[in-house]
Amino acid sequence: MATLIKQHGRYALQFYDAQRTPQRKRIALLTGDKRTATGKQRELEHDYLKGLFDPWVHDPYAYKTEQAPIEPRAIGEAVSDFLDAKRQQGRAENTLRTYYHILGLFARTVGTDNPMRNVTGDDLYRFICNPDVAPSTQ
Repeated sequence: MATLIKQHGRYALQFYDAQRTPQRKRIALLTGDKRTATGKQRELEHDYLKGLFDPWVHDPYAYKTEQAPIEPRAIGEAVSDFLDAKRQQGRAENTLRTYYHILGLFARTVGTDNPMRNVTGDDLYRFICNPDVAPSTQ
């Protein structure tokens, strides 16, 4: 199932699936307490086995919250909603600025008014492979 890892005094869970990319997915448990970490491990493994949680897809701190059906929206609106959600989850301001910068570049590349459903993998690939995009952003 998942392996409990202690690194730099903090615990993380590492899931492994040879059929997925990447094969290993590590999730920070945000604790240095082993009892708390093993409790979170049991919870996430249980939900993973029941199909309620996928570490490659879901945010481990927000997957249980009910969400309204997603309405089609423009990329600019989706970026704004994403940043609001991450702010509510308590992400650091530096992290939010990085998200804003990178997602803003992408939105301007494909058009901020372009509906999300029209964005393809090719659009993302062209953005990532653009020589004007810094290697750290790629």
